[in-house]
Amino acid sequence: MTYRALTQILEERVRQRELWDDDHDDGHTSQDWDRFIRCRLEEFYSDEKDNPEPRRRELMVHIAALALAALEADDRGGLAMRT
Repeated sequence: MTYRALTQILEERVRQRELWDDDHDDGHTSQDWDRFIRCRLEEFYSDEKDNPEPRRRELMVHIAALALAALEADDRGGLAMRT
């Protein structure tokens, strides 16, 4: 088992937390998180010429980190699982 992917996701989560604090994340509803993740997915599935493999991996890491952020917000009693 490799921990490279988990390490990258956690590093991205740290980067995100430097930009947006817990209160900011806790105020987002499930619809917000859905929109954030879908935006990254749309970029992931866009023309492959514009998104070489390293960029696609980076986007997948961002998606996983966003999902983790939503779960963390839910753990703190935020709005993450509410519509």
